[in-house]
Amino acid sequence: MPTHTTKDLLKSEAFDFIKKRAEEAEKQQKVATLKRVKSRPVQETDNVVESNALARAEYRMTLNEKRLINLAIAKLDSQQADADQLQDIPITAEEYMRVYEVVPNNAYTEMAQAAKKLMNRQLTIRHEGKSYTIYNLLVESNYREREGVVIITLNPRLASQLIGLRNRFTQFMLDSVRHFRLFSSARLYEMMKSVESQGVFELSLEDFKARILADPKKYKKFYDLKRWVLEPALSEINTLTDIQVNYEPVKHSRKIVRIRFTITKNKQQKLDL
Repeated sequence: MPTHTTKDLLKSEAFDFIKKRAEEAEKQQKVATLKRVKSRPVQETDNVVESNALARAEYRMTLNEKRLINLAIAKLDSQQADADQLQDIPITAEEYMRVYEVVPNNAYTEMAQAAKKLMNRQLTIRHEGKSYTIYNLLVESNYREREGVVIITLNPRLASQLIGLRNRFTQFMLDSVRHFRLFSSARLYEMMKSVESQGVFELSLEDFKARILADPKKYKKFYDLKRWVLEPALSEINTLTDIQVNYEPVKHSRKIVRIRFTITKNKQQKLDL
């Protein structure tokens, strides 16, 4: 039987000590890196990166909630598959004011209300056939009034939709969406960005309303949907962003059942807003 000398034991203990110190150093470095990444002030040129499935998900929220979520996602490193990124993401009132050009008093109020409402928001991701998954968006929201900061933790079950992305993802710059005044514009824009490479994309009226309004039964008449949702959203998208989106109704037996979208680069985009 092999015997262990005192020298062997010392080598083993030394190895375990070095290994433990290396693991502790790696952990500390990871924590420091995550803190630095998440505390970095968001810039208008930063990108929001998400899976195509998330860009086409079904949910409803206010424009201010969407703004807060976009700032949080812009702080993530989409290429690093580290779910700890989704924890304790700080968003300052200064960032919110600067990116969205909001006056200070409004920024504090909007952030606080948005963070509170987001705790009750859910989103639905459709799969093949009739299957789907429903997620809660946040697991925690912490508003610190004196510090002027909101700290949110995204649902870790959404990690695969936000980080470690290598393909099938949607990307857009905060600068493209920061001047929107309608939630429907923000939702339709990111959905169109997810299919931009296709050039043409069709949706049934039910799917369109489920993804943009989170209510397939609303606006039973296409005229009302066009007047109050579709055309106002497209007007903002075509004026403010990097893409031009046109549409045409698709009829079946004289009834409008689908919408066909055509997406092209916006050569007339106004750069100085």
